[in-house]
Amino acid sequence: MTLRHHPCRVISPFLVRQARTGALTLAKPGESLKGIFRVGKDALNLGVIIETLNKDGAETIMVQRFVPQIVDGDKRILIINGEPVPFVLARIPQGTEVRGNLAVGGKGVAQPLTPRNREIAETIGRVLAPRGLLLIGLDVIGDSVTEINVTSPTGFQEITDQTGFNVPALFVDALERTTRTTNDEPLQRPQWSTAHIN
Repeated sequence: MTLRHHPCRVISPFLVRQARTGALTLAKPGESLKGIFRVGKDALNLGVIIETLNKDGAETIMVQRFVPQIVDGDKRILIINGEPVPFVLARIPQGTEVRGNLAVGGKGVAQPLTPRNREIAETIGRVLAPRGLLLIGLDVIGDSVTEINVTSPTGFQEITDQTGFNVPALFVDALERTTRTTNDEPLQRPQWSTAHIN
């Protein structure tokens, strides 16, 4: 569950309820990678964390259940024209960090798409591709979808460098097909082949 709201009176009871169940939580402001906090079940310093992030109601904060599988990586799954790329980029936190983002020192490891990851990606791709979203960056921790990125999903370069699977070429092929598509010619889903392996 994700809760995103301004008033502290809404966020605080949610966090307290989560803490009482023994679930650890993660609070972060807006879209920034700075100011992400993991709150333990004792909810120690919860009040000051909320005050710091919320800035007396001036800032929106987002609260999510902490997913312990983050130790295995925050997986970026790229979906092109409704179909997942056959490799994911697992962004694995390093040291005592709970964030796996590459921008804060996470280690990016390309891995084959698992059957569960494929199921999640295909389900979302079937819904969003017909709405005109050619490229989607899906973030998955464990079995939980944490974000759907549609503006500038990253991971192309790392997956291509580590696996030899040419993600940029796959995207350009799909983009070119889209520009050639007319109302009488519905866009066809890509068929994966070894042509995209360097």
